[in-house]
Amino acid sequence: MTTLSTEPSANAIHGALRLKSIDPRIGSLRPARTPDSVHLEQIARSISQKQMSTRQLFLTTGLGLQGGGRVPVRLPALLLPGLHVLEQLQTLGLPPPTYRIYQATEFIATTNGIPLDEAEETALKMERYLQKYIERFHAHVASHVELRFHQLSTPDIQQRIHATIDAIRAQTATSAAVRDALQLLERCEQKHSGVSGNSHVYAAANALYSGAVDGYPFADDLPTDARAILPIGGHAEKPFFAITSVLSNVNGKNVIPLLTHLGSRPTYYAYPAHSDPLSIDDYGRAVRSPPQDGPIRADIAALQADGATPESLADIFPSAR
Repeated sequence: MTTLSTEPSANAIHGALRLKSIDPRIGSLRPARTPDSVHLEQIARSISQKQMSTRQLFLTTGLGLQGGGRVPVRLPALLLPGLHVLEQLQTLGLPPPTYRIYQATEFIATTNGIPLDEAEETALKMERYLQKYIERFHAHVASHVELRFHQLSTPDIQQRIHATIDAIRAQTATSAAVRDALQLLERCEQKHSGVSGNSHVYAAANALYSGAVDGYPFADDLPTDARAILPIGGHAEKPFFAITSVLSNVNGKNVIPLLTHLGSRPTYYAYPAHSDPLSIDDYGRAVRSPPQDGPIRADIAALQADGATPESLADIFPSAR
């Protein structure tokens, strides 16, 4: 008699990690670096063959913030892919990995000249909104999601960021990917602020907080036998992820950044000129008549696919100042 295996196949696990069967409004995930497609397939195969566990994966998403205490209604959209990866793995009968959502609040405030008390107030609003959103719409995996806001910029972290800036600059001599990414970041910085320099700082911080260099701030929270860190970000993260990928290779770290089509306009920034909803009334109007701006329209459509109606958000979205 032939015994049928009930264990999920490598294809099913790979499909869950890449969200291949998800509602297209939420969309699939793709590795920021082409060779990592093979690495994800190898991970899925190892899990299906019980050579590793999904608990040995560690998903992360980093969030910025904007001064002025403004929190866009679409803030949770960037987290939807990670949350759905947890749910799809759980549906396959596999234990969800930890999903860490973090914000280096003090570093962001200092780098952008935002008063720390103002940054902390905004961070608290963001954290409470996301916590309530996850509990309401993703209750089955909420215990596997950790929010880490209000991270301090300690002297050790500052030292490691400066060391990582030097490591990035050293790579420009040999890595076209790093050179191209830095040039893109510098052009964007000049276009938006007319100054330069912070792009290198942010690239270094991305590498540090993604686990691509020594001194990972969340090292103590990793599973003792962690096999891979999977940072998830939007299109704006692409050049940062390119640099992070190179540094993770150089340092022998298994970091596999994943890109989502969501958050092409970072969901933690408000874009009122592009009809970005900043209140529940705004969100209701955007649902009835989607904005012309493609990235913001996509984020709102993803929230709708996740079940986030204006009525269901009304009592969890933070009120205006």
